[in-house]
Amino acid sequence: MPDSTIFVGFVATLLTIFLFDRLLRAARNFSRLPLPPGPKGLPFVGNVRDLPKQDTFEAAHWAKFGELYGPISSINVLGKTIIVVNDAKTAIDMLEKQSTYSSRPQFYFTGEIVGWGDTTVSLSYNEKLRSHRKNFARIIGTKSSTAQYHAMQEAEVAHFLLHLLDDPDNLRDHIKRQVRLPSSNLHDVRHVPDWVPGTGWKRLARKWASELNAAIELPYAFVEHQMAEGRRNLSFVANLISSSSNTAEETHSNKWSSATLYSGGADTTVSTVACFFLAMTQYPDVQAKAQAEIDRVVGTGRLPVISDRDNLPYVEAIVKETLP
Repeated sequence: MPDSTIFVGFVATLLTIFLFDRLLRAARNFSRLPLPPGPKGLPFVGNVRDLPKQDTFEAAHWAKFGELYGPISSINVLGKTIIVVNDAKTAIDMLEKQSTYSSRPQFYFTGEIVGWGDTTVSLSYNEKLRSHRKNFARIIGTKSSTAQYHAMQEAEVAHFLLHLLDDPDNLRDHIKRQVRLPSSNLHDVRHVPDWVPGTGWKRLARKWASELNAAIELPYAFVEHQMAEGRRNLSFVANLISSSSNTAEETHSNKWSSATLYSGGADTTVSTVACFFLAMTQYPDVQAKAQAEIDRVVGTGRLPVISDRDNLPYVEAIVKETLP
């Protein structure tokens, strides 16, 4: 009996908190302009039933909202408002030409508990974001500035091909090269105490936070150590350090913009290369045409390099089609 009483009390407390939160939201929203049109939701859960079903093509699902409610519509799911934009011109006008809508939603689990909130893609439109953008523009913002990395990229491609030739059966391992990014579908319930059953994910979050901190700090410290010893280093991090005043704010910005650059390119590079190999096995005629173009332009005595890119339009088109 005591256990059931505790459980009932716990559930009642959660419902009270939820209802109080909804009342506060309603009070805040009362004086605001109305939201764009959308389907009527259910009490408490909102438009959960209007979300795409599993194994449904999401683009087609949301396109129907454009037919029913116009270029801009909205739904509310468990207290979260989602705005659906179904018109390209409207999207460009809102997201590209105006900074009012440039900010990003905050995700407490990945952002605050794990620590990804300081990556460029997680930042709100603020001074930190502007600092990150300045870093990217200064170091890799032009073709001439990225040219310094061409030799390094070509060397890495050669290493990849050597590993692949030596062990062709482990293609996926060669592509991934130990690139792993933690992800989670856990909800943002940061305020639930650790003693509540089912909150073991909080220990996992702390573990991920520790690993993330090491992933941010150790590479940066490694580059600083190399530079202190006078070793030549042309990395993005080294260029940031050498061109900054290295105040506490700049160092923080340098670390997190560098981490964003790596994490943003890691999974996309893996998926792009994997898609390329899959496409070439599925369409051998396309592979043959690409190889013929390379043989004609480059010959058979060396590997293609970045300076050959403008003379390989067919290969360029294939690469663009494999991009995620």
